Amino acid sequence: MPDHTRPPGPGLTFSDDFSSALRPDGSSVTFTAAEAEILRYLAGRPGITVTRSQLLDVITEPGSDKRDRVIDSYIVRLRRKFGGQGGRRDGPIQTRYGVGYAWIETSLPAHEEGGADIVFGPVRGLEYLTGNSLAARRFVDAFAPRFAAQFGPSKTVVRQIDPTFQSELFHAARYGTTVILNDDERGVEGIFETKELTTGRVITVSRHRIVGADADPAAEIARYVVADFWRGLALLPEMPAPVPVMMNNASIEIAGDANGSDRTDAMLNVLLSREPGSPELILLSAIALHSRYILNGVSMLAEGTEAFEADVARIRASLDAARPGIADNPMLSIAAAKLLHFANPDRRAEALCLAEEAHASSRSFAGSLVTMAQLRALEGDPETALRLLDQGLELTEEGSEFEAYFLVLKCQFCRAVGDRAALRESLGRIYQWRSHNRAFFDLIFEDSTHPSEAARGLLSVLSVPQAHGVLRYVYYLTASLFRHDAHRDAVLRPSVQRIYERFGPDGLPDEIADVLGALAPR
Repeated sequence: MPDHTRPPGPGLTFSDDFSSALRPDGSSVTFTAAEAEILRYLAGRPGITVTRSQLLDVITEPGSDKRDRVIDSYIVRLRRKFGGQGGRRDGPIQTRYGVGYAWIETSLPAHEEGGADIVFGPVRGLEYLTGNSLAARRFVDAFAPRFAAQFGPSKTVVRQIDPTFQSELFHAARYGTTVILNDDERGVEGIFETKELTTGRVITVSRHRIVGADADPAAEIARYVVADFWRGLALLPEMPAPVPVMMNNASIEIAGDANGSDRTDAMLNVLLSREPGSPELILLSAIALHSRYILNGVSMLAEGTEAFEADVARIRASLDAARPGIADNPMLSIAAAKLLHFANPDRRAEALCLAEEAHASSRSFAGSLVTMAQLRALEGDPETALRLLDQGLELTEEGSEFEAYFLVLKCQFCRAVGDRAALRESLGRIYQWRSHNRAFFDLIFEDSTHPSEAARGLLSVLSVPQAHGVLRYVYYLTASLFRHDAHRDAVLRPSVQRIYERFGPDGLPDEIADVLGALAPR
């Protein structure tokens, strides 16, 4: 029995010459010479409909007077050997009624109905390859499950290879990744294009050597194709949200969960391994680092600020490296302006100037508007910031991540100027969609003389390190960025007073108590 070198999977595992196969239960089956020729011909054209006449020419002389319906008998015998009863879906051969047969993959379902998030396929050009069709087919077979594995378990990824047999599926799915194959003297190259199927908008295109590379490239290419898809979603120029929100949304689109920060890091690592000097990716990495503190800063700051200070230094270095290469991109420039203001207090004026220039030419008006509002508030004009935020909120979708982003900033600015009515209204809008955040937001925003039940409950379970994490989070990521001390103190006051009431002086980190003066009871 020949070696069965193709990787085992949920379906049959064939020998290289298709003279035998292993069934999923471990039993083996052998094929006649004619059967092996039919299998080899179909497998070299995955997803392509092959007529009975074409298959007849494979096992007889072209122009033979044998009737092509004899092929049906071969297919029935093959399916019985596969382990089924001759039904249409037994094994890798699918009937295309009225036409012929096609080889389908068993590693991913070849759906005919909707319900997919993303489709892999069609693969074009297989029939034009001169000497590498079987190697290319094996690459496609290996690539498909690795491509699907890059997405979260809640995402449905299906495969449909035949360009003529996927219209219903394509109409139902949101995204599709197609491949065009071309062979040359070095092997076979694949051009991978991912687009939004409902609009036809191309998200990303990349080229990869799939046959003729030094090693099996399927896993590496699958990681890169999906990571490049993530980058395309994160940087769509006409989208309304700022880059940090777009990055998180892109990660959720890939991972399928509400907090995509881990997936963001994974996508950036894959891209940077191929493009280590890319200014765009260097900036995105700095944004991701800052966003990690926005999302998880309480726990990250609970034990101190040493790592935080090192990360801020990394952000500064990344900005210096990235800015010359993104100067012509308003969407990235305004994201850089926000980070520059955060990481370099001595360069506030430069950050504001950079943001204004980018905002004036940005195609993502709402996305740049929110950054302009934030910088205006931090520079001492929260009233103008609130007006800009209200303008931007009219451009957001109710319940979206972008609306929540706007509303949290509005709460910070209302807190800074003491506008309690607008603060409560903004919190109420947040809680309509994100009630799980209520305890934390009440703790850091609401009037300190009337702590809510949710805030009291959170305080009752906080440890001293966690309390330090809360205060450092509010101070380093919000309050300390305000130019005027009165705004800084107004933002800090609710959480400082409540934590002091709960823990006394032990609840206040030394570095924050030192800057608070009379605000910190001693």
